[in-house]
Amino acid sequence: MFLDEYWWIILSCWNILENDIKERRNTNNGISNYMRNFENLKIMAEKFVKKNYPNDWENFQKSIKNKKYKSLE
Repeated sequence: MFLDEYWWIILSCWNILENDIKERRNTNNGISNYMRNFENLKIMAEKFVKKNYPNDWENFQKSIKNKKYKSLE
């Protein structure tokens, strides 16, 4: 039920924070477990939405691409 309600928030937050999370992990020579549980939750959310709401997944992917391109302008 949690993923059904919040998958889009989880994936949106991961999309925004991914680079910062990976950068922070790299400060410990790549051995840091910083935000690993959040990354696992993101993976679970992706699997859930792909299986249960494929059209929403496709729309979400498009919206992410549009936001990335706009941020580069």
